[in-house]
Amino acid sequence: MEQELYKIRSASACIKSAYTLFGSNLKTIFRRLWIPSLVFAFIMAAIVWTSSFTRSTLLSSLSASSPHGAAASGKALVLGILQNSLTVLMAIAIVWLIASLVTMLNKFGFKRNLLQTAKIAILQLVIYLIMAIVLAIPIVVAMLYQMKANQPAEGADALHATAATQQAAALQTIFSPTVLGAIGLAILLCLVFELLLLPIYYFYMKYLMEPIQMRSHLWKSFKTGLRHWGFLFLTFFMMGLLLLCLFVVLFMPLGILSTAQSQSLAGVLMGDPSGLPSHMLLLQFVTALVTFFIFAFILAWSVLVLYHAYGSIEQKEIERKAHSSLESQL
Repeated sequence: MEQELYKIRSASACIKSAYTLFGSNLKTIFRRLWIPSLVFAFIMAAIVWTSSFTRSTLLSSLSASSPHGAAASGKALVLGILQNSLTVLMAIAIVWLIASLVTMLNKFGFKRNLLQTAKIAILQLVIYLIMAIVLAIPIVVAMLYQMKANQPAEGADALHATAATQQAAALQTIFSPTVLGAIGLAILLCLVFELLLLPIYYFYMKYLMEPIQMRSHLWKSFKTGLRHWGFLFLTFFMMGLLLLCLFVVLFMPLGILSTAQSQSLAGVLMGDPSGLPSHMLLLQFVTALVTFFIFAFILAWSVLVLYHAYGSIEQKEIERKAHSSLESQL
């Protein structure tokens, strides 16, 4: 795919250039990406299907008054393990998809791009795990504090009251102002962390497009991206608005089916007959398959936006260094 990369562009120009590049090479992109996109879509559809089937199985176990309830709970556990395995496969499919796209953008082969993309995915996973641990600390501390505050006085009557109101006490702990405030603080910190990490996406594209080492260039590239944080923020913000509009339309059919199924399962739990057709899960699977197949190509377009943002930053850095060199000579 040929298009001038190293050129100063605005955020809107990066989005437009990505759209132009995607549209002018649609046949090539589809031919190269349809297999990983289909695999990704199939895995995501399987995750949606297992999630729906697990939910219905769990509700069946709750409403069952016979030994079938225990069997349903065991089946739900197996489906939960299967869903976690599918999540790992989904991550692998995304790495495959992005590596296939990047192979069309640089001069390196698919194996190298696959390895680089996998390293980026592992780094991103480590970052998210660290963020999850840090964000969980205030919530856990708040819950322990609230549980201690809600603990009744010692004695037989208190123990009897605790056993009788255990569920109410748990809800009181979760929805207490202290815990809710800690959750709000965690959400705010998550947003701050995400904003601070915007420059790392510049490094990701640089790592994919250039023969550099992750360890020696991570911090240096992060500082470069930090100098252009405003440009990256505006690019992500505008791209996010477009993606939001697209996703509202794209996921509407799947959302309607999932809502209908949830309402039906809630009615069955209360004793009402199910009004859904017998092929509801199959219809949901096919809808999810089509939805996530289209989603994969939208994901490819978003990578092209970051690709042009990287080229713009590189050109700005070239001109900045040239200007600094000229000033030092004067």
